[in-house]
Amino acid sequence: IIAHMIQNGGFCSMTQRIDSEEELVTGLSHGYVLFWDCDEKNPVGKVLDSGRSAITALALSPDGKYLALSGSDYRLRVYEVKTMKLIARCDGHAARVNRLTFSPDQR
Repeated sequence: IIAHMIQNGGFCSMTQRIDSEEELVTGLSHGYVLFWDCDEKNPVGKVLDSGRSAITALALSPDGKYLALSGSDYRLRVYEVKTMKLIARCDGHAARVNRLTFSPDQR
């Protein structure tokens, strides 16, 4: 992960799947979300966020089905992880969102 970061730009955020110690998700400064398996050298998945801004916060739902993220554009977005389809968007934050979390009941 460090070598990839040096070559492709810095990570602004990172989260880990609760049900797997070996899977990470990182948000990059240029809007990409990368999915990692710690047994692999390179990302196993890569998606460009619709906001195309620096990803400032990431959170995976407890069951791993949803990924919430925010960017330097002050917007919050929720994606279905399996398809990476945008399922919700929240506009109107007055400042950058720096931390996200799901409650234990995934709300």
